[in-house]
Amino acid sequence: MKVTRENTKILHYAEKSFMGKPSFIIQNEGVKYLSNGDTFIEGTEENISKLINKHRWGNYIDELFRSPCLDFANLTDGYSMFEGTQLSSFEVALPNLTDGRYMFYGTPLSSFEVALPKLTYGSSMFEGTQLSSFEVALPNLTDGYSMFYGTPLSSFEVALPNLTDGRYMFKN
Repeated sequence: MKVTRENTKILHYAEKSFMGKPSFIIQNEGVKYLSNGDTFIEGTEENISKLINKHRWGNYIDELFRSPCLDFANLTDGYSMFEGTQLSSFEVALPNLTDGRYMFYGTPLSSFEVALPKLTYGSSMFEGTQLSSFEVALPNLTDGYSMFYGTPLSSFEVALPNLTDGRYMFKN
């Protein structure tokens, strides 16, 4: 999966949904996907039915389908948004993202060159990805706990003036 401004849209976004996490309906290359902070699935009727039954998620799904569209530029909370997907590339600006915890966790993401000027919470954001270098400014990052844990990161050229928790940030 490749996410670009041209091929991906957030069709619906609920800031606080299942387990207090944000939920999304994303359209990528014409295919709809559902992310509830715990699961990322293709948005077929069968998959949605399984999700409702597995998590008793009926009220949340109704809320999500009634929620508004959101542009990536206005996204502030991306908690677990693409966790566990086959996302290999992400090229969409995130100028207002403050919470990126677990956003790309466990994906095969190999390149990331998107500015994150407001990112504050990056705990496990890129954990388990395939990033080998990172040169994105993180001027407001305070929580970098396990941010790059388990990645093959060999180059990191970023100042972290506000970092308060960097435990396991680069543990391989």
